[in-house]
Amino acid sequence: TYSWSNGATTEDVGNLSAGTYSVTVTDANGCTATSSFTLTQPAILQKTDFSSPTFACGYNISCFGGSNGSINLGVTGGASCVAYTYLWSDGATTEDRTGLTAGTYSVTVDNGVCTGTDAILIQEISGNVSFTYADTIGCAPLTTSFLSNLNLSGTAVSYAWDFGDGGTSNLLNPSHNYSASGVYTVSLDVTTTGGCVYSFSKQISIVINPQPLADFNYSPALPVMDELIYLTNNSQNATDYHWYINGVSFGTTTDISFLYNEGGGYEIMLAANNGTCTDTAIIFLDLEEELIFYVPNTFTPDDDQYNQQFKPVFTSGFDPFDYQLLIFNRWGEIIFESFNAEVGWNGTYGGNLVQDGTYTWKIIFKEESSDRRRLVLGHVSLIR
Repeated sequence: TYSWSNGATTEDVGNLSAGTYSVTVTDANGCTATSSFTLTQPAILQKTDFSSPTFACGYNISCFGGSNGSINLGVTGGASCVAYTYLWSDGATTEDRTGLTAGTYSVTVDNGVCTGTDAILIQEISGNVSFTYADTIGCAPLTTSFLSNLNLSGTAVSYAWDFGDGGTSNLLNPSHNYSASGVYTVSLDVTTTGGCVYSFSKQISIVINPQPLADFNYSPALPVMDELIYLTNNSQNATDYHWYINGVSFGTTTDISFLYNEGGGYEIMLAANNGTCTDTAIIFLDLEEELIFYVPNTFTPDDDQYNQQFKPVFTSGFDPFDYQLLIFNRWGEIIFESFNAEVGWNGTYGGNLVQDGTYTWKIIFKEESSDRRRLVLGHVSLIR
């Protein structure tokens, strides 16, 4: 007789689930023997990898409506000693698939014991790429800016620009310097998730104008106060001009002239423009105050209130704090000295009027616009 742990009494048992079973066998003499058995089953068949080698998120890509999607299928589970068979929803029976258009594909995997079913999405990347540009007319080097326009269902991962003159860029919105006029074919290749590449190209016309060169000179070479100064424009490749003196706009004619009535330093700037580019030239001009003085040759200290003293007359160009006047008699003696240009000689020496006659004078002073010291000699006649 047979006595199984699940209640069966037959020698053989079937339709068993996985588990451990024990049986006791008794013979006609009443002898018994007991044994146990463990019944196993394969693991559930399941999909483990439907990812494309060019897309890491589980989706496989078809680029712009083409039939270039792919599926690399991998499964585990089932009885490893039995080969897998594959049946796809479109009738294909291979494990891996290529040349697929966008859509959902289901597959049933069978190893003769167990089956597994799953569905895989082929995602389509669609849309278009273009670009706009600005700044195509100017002076060398001309910086032209490009703005990409992307309308894609996938994510752009890289950009490849060719500017037609050998220059390239991998930026989304680059700028490029052109050094010569011409028509250039500019192309943009955008690579998206899944390795899709969308290309766009366009011809653009670049116009390089000659760079203006601002230049001018002035005359006279040594200008002084209250003198008309002429500025002569020597610029090249320019059509419009703007003059500035000490930062203040002074005119827009080709040449200008100006008059200043006080000495000092001046910054003169010329901006030369050809419609697209500008160049500037600057001259720092130090306008010297003209040295003007007068020395009389006769004076009459006779108490009539006229021409009572000898005094040089300075109107401009000297330093009043660096001034000396000396009067000498015929023997070379100093009979008068003054360090103030407003104080002259009244014809006395030691408190007494000197004799009529001719006396020598010497003036020593420094020019106001420089460190140059001047020595001037002459004679004055004293008449009573």
